[in-house]
Amino acid sequence: MINFHFINCTEQMDLLFFFKNGHKQWWLNGKIHRLDGPAVIWNDGLKHWYINDKRLDTNEVESWIKNNNINLKTKQHQVLFMLMFG
Repeated sequence: MINFHFINCTEQMDLLFFFKNGHKQWWLNGKIHRLDGPAVIWNDGLKHWYINDKRLDTNEVESWIKNNNINLKTKQHQVLFMLMFG
């Protein structure tokens, strides 16, 4: 069973899927995408980072965040994230 929630109903269609087993996926305009955290979180805690359907190297992303004191909840750091990995 899949439950989904509309996060933002504007020109861009943001969807967050919650699966019965705890798995979560973030989508934007039909692509797996998230700028403020991993776009896929499995029920066992495994995380996958995506920008516009492009899967990123988790170790590289998390190392970059840690080494540069990045807070992806801020728009400024989301822009940096997109420029670095998008």
